[in-house]
Amino acid sequence: MTPRPASKQAFFQRATRKGALGGFIVIIVLVSPVPPGANSALAAMIWTSLLSLMLGAFLALPASTAPLQAGRHRAVFLLCGVAMTFALMQTVPLGFASPLPRAIPRPDTISLVPQASRQGVLRLISFAILFALTLEICTGGQRIRHMRWLLFTGVALHALAALAMLNLFGDSALWGEKPAYAGFATGSFVNRNAFATYLGMGLVLGLSIILEDEHRRMMPRAVLLPGLFVIVIALLSTGSRMGVVASLSAAIVCITLMKGARSLRWIALTLGLALACFLIFGQSLAERALHTGHSLNTRMILWRQVGAMIADRPLAGFGLNSFAPAFQLYHRPPLSSGVTWDHAHSTYLTWWVELGVIAGSLPMVAIGLAGRRTAKSLHAHPYGRGPGAAGVSALILGVTHSLVDFSLEVLPTTFLFVTLIAMGMSRPTLPDKPASEE
Repeated sequence: MTPRPASKQAFFQRATRKGALGGFIVIIVLVSPVPPGANSALAAMIWTSLLSLMLGAFLALPASTAPLQAGRHRAVFLLCGVAMTFALMQTVPLGFASPLPRAIPRPDTISLVPQASRQGVLRLISFAILFALTLEICTGGQRIRHMRWLLFTGVALHALAALAMLNLFGDSALWGEKPAYAGFATGSFVNRNAFATYLGMGLVLGLSIILEDEHRRMMPRAVLLPGLFVIVIALLSTGSRMGVVASLSAAIVCITLMKGARSLRWIALTLGLALACFLIFGQSLAERALHTGHSLNTRMILWRQVGAMIADRPLAGFGLNSFAPAFQLYHRPPLSSGVTWDHAHSTYLTWWVELGVIAGSLPMVAIGLAGRRTAKSLHAHPYGRGPGAAGVSALILGVTHSLVDFSLEVLPTTFLFVTLIAMGMSRPTLPDKPASEE
């Protein structure tokens, strides 16, 4: 327990600075997809440095009577901390060659690429800091309401920009010629599936706002609906099959959590609108759906070879962020040799390959625990069901899409994922003033 602020001035100073930090979080989540190389090691270093500075600014705030929010979720931080510690241990020279199943030069570290593993830890640190900061900042009703609105508006603008680049600017990328996925909306993302997950989280966030009884305090539904409409069109235009399925499933969950027994009418309306949008704008998605069987067969071949990797190093793993070089040792026909497989196309398998089955399961357990606590907050959250419903729905979207893809291995997508879950888990501080002020 920290001491009470010495004066009313200190209280309002703390609230104002927390509001500014909340604005910086929104900027990071919305701007992180924009620069070239948004998923690179350099980007991770920049965002981690900025988030660390923000954490220092938060810790320098005037003292409050309320305990730190992070203290309520020690188990989540502990699980992630153990996983990061193990990843660092993989980069420590052992003094002997670590076992590998092929006759190649063997490193004296568990990780095949120690530098990449250290960079991976840096990414995990950025997620942990963002999660902790969001928990601490989202302690006032007005603040969390503004952040949710700004995030939804930002995702809608990303969707609008992606549609413009696809249809008005010659199917270009934001910074020039599109490197891949011609004919599909990718916006500032390199990968359409990561963009689809990002849009899907914006969709459930918008639904949680529009279904709130308090939405009229900020803006009428007539202003919200165009944003949702643009997001849905952009989502269909990505051509991401699982991205659309996972987003629609998450949307149904969100409606159910928000409206309970009265949700059937809203679900029917949502499905009807989604079908109408699909018939009008879903041609590219429909064409890709015809090749689902072939794509699934390729993935099954990939996953069998990935399974062999896990079996060879079930405890040690190959090193965080080392999937791509490790898979080159196992890449065999009938998997095409003309394709470079940088990802396992299943985040769960990637974790097990890189960190081993035990340490690689810890982040999954942490996410599950966070989801459970977010779900428990639905009826107890002082600011309504919206934050919790958006958090649970985003989690369902992320973990579902991660079964067959790697959207949550992309930095900007994970930033939004972590932020929405932390918003759902947040609690008000012990009020010296009304929650709307703090």
